[in-house]
Amino acid sequence: MNGVKKIFRKVSDKSANGVQLFLLYIVMVVIFSVTARQYLTATNFKLMASNFSIGGIVAVGVFFPMLAGVFDLSISGIVSLVSVLIVFFFNHALPIPVIVLLCLGAGGAVGVINGFLTRVVGINPLITTIGTGSVLTGAAKWISTAIGSENIYDERYLKIGSTFFGGQVPILLMYMIVVFVIAAVVLKYTRFGRRVFAVGGNFEIARMAGIRATRIQFQTYIISGCCAALAAVLLTSQLASGRPEFGATYTLDAIAVCVLGGLLLGGGKGDLFGLFVAVVLLGSVANGLIMLGLSFYIRFIVTGSILIISIVVNELRYRGVRQV
Repeated sequence: MNGVKKIFRKVSDKSANGVQLFLLYIVMVVIFSVTARQYLTATNFKLMASNFSIGGIVAVGVFFPMLAGVFDLSISGIVSLVSVLIVFFFNHALPIPVIVLLCLGAGGAVGVINGFLTRVVGINPLITTIGTGSVLTGAAKWISTAIGSENIYDERYLKIGSTFFGGQVPILLMYMIVVFVIAAVVLKYTRFGRRVFAVGGNFEIARMAGIRATRIQFQTYIISGCCAALAAVLLTSQLASGRPEFGATYTLDAIAVCVLGGLLLGGGKGDLFGLFVAVVLLGSVANGLIMLGLSFYIRFIVTGSILIISIVVNELRYRGVRQV
């Protein structure tokens, strides 16, 4: 029995509470299955997976700068702006590959701006990214008003985010899994990934060890921006439209799942398995609340509460590890 406990403890520590979150997810599924009749159905799970997959991609992007010890709160603005730009590009009959590349380039460009202002100029990351996010949201609303249209009619583009493998598995879920796998490989098997952990753990020690810590944080902003842009591409494809309101909740949700997944706010500690389970868990909770007929705004209360509780739990857990 003690051997089983030791194995469980090692797995749990390595996955940064991902195992515990998975057990919590099972309990949550049972509760919603009893209280919401249509919750435990294939149709609902397809819908749920499609919805949380896009947020999962955004969360992976946000995970990188947070792991490196900085914040990117401009995500909602990036999703909003790119969603509107896609409509603009289609109105000018640009080819789909060009549109996708331009969108990823736009997300990366915002990451460069964030990185320059925070890491080169030296402005506080929270203030900077809140400011850039606000500017991007305003620009998205202005562009949307100027072009006067929101719908996308290209069938080939719409299939990118609305296809189901075998009629059951959403392609959006497959995209998210691919992004998670790529991120996991980068963090575990590349020099850049190891340096992200080192910089987030202790910026000054990493810098004295010869790591170009400022550049590492700069690069994580670019990753975050590109992931947000990719999410916007998939979201507009799924919904066949691009609106400035599309990015409204992504920043809060992304930070919530990162912290819920075991990422320490100060950086340096966190893992993608915990993040993956947190994405599924939070998405399932949001879906369950809707199935129960509760107001959409209840989701903000629940998400904010989960964020606060997760921060407290993580700080206590990691404080205990540091004291040992």
